[in-house]
Amino acid sequence: GSCLRYLIYDAVSICGEDLTHRSLLHRLRRVLADVILPKEQLLALGASSKVGRREPVQIMLKDFFELWQLRDVMTLASQLPHRTDGLVFTPVMVPYAPGTCPSLLKWKPASLNTVDFKLQVVQGDSKKNLHVRLLVGFKKFEDWQ
Repeated sequence: GSCLRYLIYDAVSICGEDLTHRSLLHRLRRVLADVILPKEQLLALGASSKVGRREPVQIMLKDFFELWQLRDVMTLASQLPHRTDGLVFTPVMVPYAPGTCPSLLKWKPASLNTVDFKLQVVQGDSKKNLHVRLLVGFKKFEDWQ
């Protein structure tokens, strides 16, 4: 059957730490170290169980390319396991800016633009019973606190 995928392309906060003042490169390194790698380690631990490596939603770090690789990006776009909706040219050494950011160049239909949001993991009545709360609509990092 089909598989749901969530592609992470930025982070404003991880484990409550404000990352908005950091460069994109730093924020992506944190996503890799604090989200992707721990998830892969948990999946590896579960690989020997009856659950195996089945994920309800695949969480992956989005691929990034240099501007000079644009021709390769266009070729790869047709080979992706998911639909692509355009290109975003993102400066890597600037801090995060919520909302419309003049330093980004989005080459995609306006109707397919993304929104800033926060996922909050909430523990239920047991350690195995976790829920995810989706929070949207903020203008500055402090709005998440």
